[in-house]
Amino acid sequence: MQMGNSADGATYGNVNSPTFVSYTVQMKDGADADKIIDAVKGQRANYPGADLNAGPGSFFGGGSSTQVFVDVTATIWIS
Repeated sequence: MQMGNSADGATYGNVNSPTFVSYTVQMKDGADADKIIDAVKGQRANYPGADLNAGPGSFFGGGSSTQVFVDVTATIWIS
């Protein structure tokens, strides 16, 4: 999980909204990542005003891999 900003990230130009949250979940072998992605996207209506998204990712930044990661990102505005 990553939330907001860090000094280390800012050093390399990685600056996000302070309300930005990102989860990376490693799936078990044989797990249906599409089912998890669809379930997260299905929650959008429950969080009006938030930008909720999920999609496949790679821990190492690309290339072929036998591992599947699901990145879930959201910006939630709190008033």
